[in-house]
Parts: sequence; C-alpha cells; structure tokens
Amino acid sequence: MKSSPSLKKALFNAAKKVPSPDDGFSSTFDLWLKRNADYDEPTLPYIGYLGSGSDFAPFMYRIGIPGTDILWTFDPRLSLSSYPVYHSVYETFYLVKSFLDWDFKRHQAVARVWTEVARDFADTTILPIDCVDYVKEIRRSINSIQSLYRDNMNEHGITFDAMFSAVDNLTNVATDFHANVKDMDLSDILAVRKVNDQLMLFERAFIDPLGLPDRKFLKHVVFAPSSKNYYAGDAFPGLLDGLYRIDEDPDQDGRWDAVREHMAVVAFMIQSAASTLKDVTEY
Repeated sequence: MKSSPSLKKALFNAAKKVPSPDDGFSSTFDLWLKRNADYDEPTLPYIGYLGSGSDFAPFMYRIGIPGTDILWTFDPRLSLSSYPVYHSVYETFYLVKSFLDWDFKRHQAVARVWTEVARDFADTTILPIDCVDYVKEIRRSINSIQSLYRDNMNEHGITFDAMFSAVDNLTNVATDFHANVKDMDLSDILAVRKVNDQLMLFERAFIDPLGLPDRKFLKHVVFAPSSKNYYAGDAFPGLLDGLYRIDEDPDQDGRWDAVREHMAVVAFMIQSAASTLKDVTEY
C-alpha cells in the first residue's frame, strides 16, 4: 500500500471492515499488519510513499490532490523487487486463476477496501483527512535526511533549523485544528464546509508553482517520484536530488547555494500549509 500520509487512517479503518481473504485473521487489517508492520510504528501496517507509474501521479504531484495506490502484493519478507512474471507474456488470467488467487478472494478484498474508503469519503460529514499524520511523516522524513547528510551540511554552515521550526508550528496548528473539529457543531453547514475546504486545500499548500529544481513538471515539494527510480517515491525529492553525489560536482559553491535555496522554499511551504489550517480571524 502506498498513499499520501493524510489518508492513512482512512485506509486503516477501511481495512478493518473487510474480512481477511486468508484464514487465521479476522480482518484484512490484521493480515496486513502481520505481514508488513511499520518499522517505526509496529502497531500499524506499513504504508509507503507514492511513486509514479499510474494515473494518480499528475493529480498528486502537479495539483496537490491526495492519492493512494491500493494493491495486494507478495510478502515483503521475501525481498523480491517484484513478482517474477511482472509485465511478461506469462502474466495471464490462467496464471492468476491457477496459482495466485484461484478463488479471487484477494482481488475482492482490495476492491472492498477501496469501496470502504470511497464510502467513508462520501458519507462522513467531515472528510477523513488527517493532517497530524501528515506532519508526523514530514518530521520522520526530515530526521532521516538529517541523519544521512548532517555532517556534510554542517561543514557548509547549513542546518535544518528553519525546517524544524516550520514543522513544529505545523504540528501545533494541525493538532489544534483537529481538536477543534472534534468539538464543532456538525449541524452548522457553513462551519462544516469551511473545515472540509481547509482539509482539501491542505495538500495543495505543498505545491510550488515554479516546480522542483531541474524537474519543473513536478511541483510537490514534500513528495514526488524518485529521480533515480520513477516507480518509487521520495520525501523532499528536490533536497535529495540536490544532495545526491554533491561532493563530486566541480561547482561546489553553486550546488550548495542551490541546496540552501531549496531548503528555504521547503520551510516556506510548510509554514504555508499551517496557514491553511488556521481560522481567517487569526490573521
């Protein structure tokens, strides 16, 4: 499963409603958790970053509409890059019916999870979009990049202080926003509309009209397909591209200035996302 972080809870709740296609588990969620738990949050199943290769890509990376890629896959503990017959002439209905999903219960489980997500969005008064989960993923991603490049960046006088300050602010604003939503009067049509508009606009706050450095057709500064593997996703792709093999570039000053500039853009976009969740009367 791959998704925008804001949809994680919606996916978990949907999977809990769908019976497991395999014996020994009460729900698809339980089976998913057993086979692929999140390393950092072992009580939850793992959800990866969206990459590309499907129709969600332009919606997510150009105009900031949250997306998800729901699929049934092999046990990740097998350490396969893909299942062996992927995109081959042997990938046929006979193969699926005879070897992979002979009773089509796994196909049915995927369809049911997707249907439950769609029904949740259609029927709930407040859209099931969670901004706090999104901020957690942002912080986790920055920590990961910092652990890889801290020493090299310190040598060039670059820190993550501005980005962490923006994330702290967004964390506080998102937490307050969802707390207020829990206490709001759901019979107030205008209040409900305002909150849902804020939730829908949240992901779009990370869209930079100027695009990523050297990849102007991609405009999402937090998540985008990896420039090294387009099927995979990266967090803060512009920053990772800027740091990739940076020590080998003869134009050291130019490369490090580009990193500084993009980090300033990212910090600004994170602050902008916080603004979308504030009430207009706070300005």
